[in-house]
Amino acid sequence: MPLKERSNVAVGESRRQGFCYCAYCGRLLQKENNPVNPYLFCVRQKYEVKNGCDEMKIMTIPLQAALSAMVVKYVSSLIELQTFVKRSKMKIFQNHKPEMTGDEIEKEILKLKQSTIGLNQRYHEGNFTKEIYILQKDKIKMQIEELEEQKSKIINGIGDMDEQKEWEQELEEKIERFKDRISFTESELAELIARVDVYSQTEIRVKWRFMDFTAKATDYFVRAQKIVC
Repeated sequence: MPLKERSNVAVGESRRQGFCYCAYCGRLLQKENNPVNPYLFCVRQKYEVKNGCDEMKIMTIPLQAALSAMVVKYVSSLIELQTFVKRSKMKIFQNHKPEMTGDEIEKEILKLKQSTIGLNQRYHEGNFTKEIYILQKDKIKMQIEELEEQKSKIINGIGDMDEQKEWEQELEEKIERFKDRISFTESELAELIARVDVYSQTEIRVKWRFMDFTAKATDYFVRAQKIVC
C-alpha cells in the first residue's frame, strides 16, 4: 500500500468492527453512521481506482434485512441437520446394540486368562498331549483378542459419543437462540456469519461460522458405523 494511502486508512477498533468486506480489494467496509440512512463504503474509493471499490456504497438497512432473511434459511437448514442427526443416531444404535458392556467383556477376559492358568496346570499333570494343549491355548488366545477388540471399540465409541454430544449441544443452542425469528441485530448476525464479501447492494457472498456442523455429523456417523459393525 502506498504511504499516502496508508496514512488515510482507518486504524484501530473502527477498522476491525463488522464482518462485511469489499469483494474487490478485501478491505473491511467502513460504516458511515448517517442517522437517516447509514451505509457501508470502501475506504479505497478515496483514491483513483476503477475496480469496483469506487462504486462501493452499500445501504446498511436493506443489507441487514437481506442477511436476516439468509439467517432464517440457514437456521432452517440447521434444524434439518439436527433432525437427521437424531434419527440416524437412533437407527444406528437400535440396529447395532452391543451384546456385552465394557465391564462384562473385562470379566470375560479375566475368566479366559484364569482358564489359561488351569490349562497349563492340567497339561503339566499329563492330562492331554502337547498338540491338544497348543490347540486349546491358541483358541483361548483368539477369544481374548476378539474380546479386547470389542472392548477397544466400546472405549473409542464412548470418546466419539462425548465429542458428538459436545457439538450436538452447540448446534441445539444456536437453533434455540435463532429459530422462529425473522430479524436480527448486527451483533446477532455476527454470531452466525463469519464474513460477507460485498460486490454490490444486491450481490454478496456469505461465509457461515458453523458450516462445519455438516462435516462433523458426517464424520461422526462414519465412525459410529465402524464402531457398531
